[in-house]
Amino acid sequence: MNTFTKAVLLLFAFTFISCDKDFNTLGSDIVGDEHFTFEKYNAENLNSYIKSTGPVQTNNLPINSLGIYNNPVFGKTKAHFVSQIEMVNPDPSLGYNHYIDPVKDSVYVYIPFYSTLESTSTDGVRSYEIDSIYGDSDAKFNLKVYENGYYLRDFDPSTNNQSTQKYYSDLKPTIDTYKSSQLLNTGTTSENTEFFFNNKEIIIYKTNGNGQYYDSENAITTDPDKYVIKERKLPGVWLNLNQAALKTRILDAVAQGKLYNNNIFKQYFKGLYFEVEENVADQGSLVKLDFSKAELLVQYHYFFEDGVTDQALALKSALKFQMGYSETGTKKSNSVNLFEFSNIDANYSEALLGNNTDGKLYLKGGVNGSVAYIDLFGTEDLTGAVNGGPNGIPDELDKLRANKWLINEANLVFYIDQTAMANADYEPQRVYLFDATKNKPLLDYYADISLGANAKLNKYIHGGIIQKDSDGKGTKYKIRITDYINNVLNGTNPNNNGNSRLGLIVTENINLVTNAFLKTPYTIGTDELKYLPVASVMHPLGTVLYGAQSTDPDKKLKLEIYYTEPK
Repeated sequence: MNTFTKAVLLLFAFTFISCDKDFNTLGSDIVGDEHFTFEKYNAENLNSYIKSTGPVQTNNLPINSLGIYNNPVFGKTKAHFVSQIEMVNPDPSLGYNHYIDPVKDSVYVYIPFYSTLESTSTDGVRSYEIDSIYGDSDAKFNLKVYENGYYLRDFDPSTNNQSTQKYYSDLKPTIDTYKSSQLLNTGTTSENTEFFFNNKEIIIYKTNGNGQYYDSENAITTDPDKYVIKERKLPGVWLNLNQAALKTRILDAVAQGKLYNNNIFKQYFKGLYFEVEENVADQGSLVKLDFSKAELLVQYHYFFEDGVTDQALALKSALKFQMGYSETGTKKSNSVNLFEFSNIDANYSEALLGNNTDGKLYLKGGVNGSVAYIDLFGTEDLTGAVNGGPNGIPDELDKLRANKWLINEANLVFYIDQTAMANADYEPQRVYLFDATKNKPLLDYYADISLGANAKLNKYIHGGIIQKDSDGKGTKYKIRITDYINNVLNGTNPNNNGNSRLGLIVTENINLVTNAFLKTPYTIGTDELKYLPVASVMHPLGTVLYGAQSTDPDKKLKLEIYYTEPK
């Protein structure tokens, strides 16, 4: 996940606009051909509605959130995080009489942001832009780090350990019950009670291991301007941890065999819990963190021989730990993103209850989010072939199939309710349309191999990328579904040309199409819906769209079909 520079943004915007022009030139190569006509058809029978997701599966997500964001359109989200940690090198040998020197040793955790280098000054200072940060980045809140006391299992005992364990976004009360009472991030106030997401790079200077800094001549210096940079780290969360607590819980546990391997260690030390609290009501910010690249380092001193106590003879070493989960890699530290959602907007709440008579579609990602569902051509033909409408009379889908049109282009166009979104600080940059009947992407998703300047903008022909007015406010999302419509109307295989129920979500990353489980599945008609695309789970934003039942003919949901009809 990377951001892109303004220059690249302008270049991509030009490219995308050129690809997104109106389709009045479609079929220009056949204009005048006496055997064909080129026409546009607006589908008549569309149905759209939303459903609340409730708690969702949030363990081992590819991307995790931390912080507080008060969305003026939907409500307030607090994102906490709990994760196991694992040793990079198990079964360490710590030497004799190990200890942590409070001046010479560091015990810290570092978690990088997703960020992009913007510029480098003549004196080498690097400026970064943090990707996917929401809210006031300067607003301070309280960040607390505890030792987690709740074991995060790999497998579900209720299935005789035949399936992986699922943890959901509402697990926080359980984690709170088992957390340690001792605060671990006991550094300066900027690392706890007055925490904020700092976009400055983190610089580690070269020292002699005893807390003294080197200059370029390898001489000890006290002049900060002469310090030699040993390592530069991307902006991220840097927290100095309680040295005494980590010595007792980790270093001293070597003698008990608790660090023999990671399985034993994770049963013993169950991980870290990152909890956020407001200092001022509704103030804070929320950011995406790359926990898969997080580091936990415990530096210490030891003696090569037993019985030696002269600290001038002590040697320095470090234990390295990692956290985060990789589906295909070696990192298997189970983690759970924990969410709290409050201050729910009244309009959103009523819409979730189905009381919004205006047919507005409220899409929200993250915890207690919402999904829009669209039934094209009504519900009679969902998943079926040519069945006919009520009383056997051909309905819209039957008639369209009988036309044998050549489908040149088909688009679903969702207009944004700019009045409802007027106070929104951020808008989702993309929405994702999927086959909710089969829980997978549409044919058009697979067929589109276009690459954007940024990976989040891949598959831009399939679309779903926000279009904006001159004021920078979103106007609509357009999604190309040509292959899907062509298959529904003209497909010859009755096993796969059915008209599926479609789902629409906000997405954090168009490239992620795997599913997360809903804690409480719900039914629509006779269908039980159990899943939600995981990219929506990771996204804290939302938008309000005009649905098919809108009374505004210019803004209501549209299915536009451009076709060629043989004469």
